[in-house]
Amino acid sequence: AIITASDGAVWFTENNAAAPKLGRLSSSGVLNEYPLTGAGSATGLTQDSQGLFVVVDTAKNSVGRFDPITLAYNEYPITTANAGPEWVTVGPDGRVYVTETTANQIGQFSYF
Repeated sequence: AIITASDGAVWFTENNAAAPKLGRLSSSGVLNEYPLTGAGSATGLTQDSQGLFVVVDTAKNSVGRFDPITLAYNEYPITTANAGPEWVTVGPDGRVYVTETTANQIGQFSYF
């Protein structure tokens, strides 16, 4: 996934099963990578209203949250077993929504 974030930089997922990461490319061309410690994958990506990044971890059937200031990453399980999460967005209500591809539904995420 790839997005333009509120800081004007391009943020993207690096879905390497051995070491999933978030990447950041600044407007001046500086590239930084941030490991998502504990993640099994990094597929979908969005930024929430607090400026934190929400990452879909398909491999672990979970959603993670990355803080670009503290570099903290925490994961939260999706309650639908084997949901097959892939994409994520923040709705106009501020809630996080995740596609549950295998379950053929949209999940509303409210752990944070």
